[in-house]
Amino acid sequence: MTVTYKPLDRFPSIQVPILHSVAYGRRKLNYEHPKDAEIREWLRENCKHMYYTYPSWMDQYGVQFEDDDEAMMFSLTWCGS
Repeated sequence: MTVTYKPLDRFPSIQVPILHSVAYGRRKLNYEHPKDAEIREWLRENCKHMYYTYPSWMDQYGVQFEDDDEAMMFSLTWCGS
């Protein structure tokens, strides 16, 4: 597990994680992705670091990850063709 940090511009002594965004679909009229329940379960089971799902008012479905490897595994699992 690798979390990449960067210093804040105004406060270089403070390190913040770099978030990796993974979009897995575009929203249409409904707010729920057909596989939302499966995706939430996968996130709970496989993520040890923080992750943030896109809010329902955005025009796409996605997740932001603090951990590099978790972002990669999510995209390989859910974004493949």
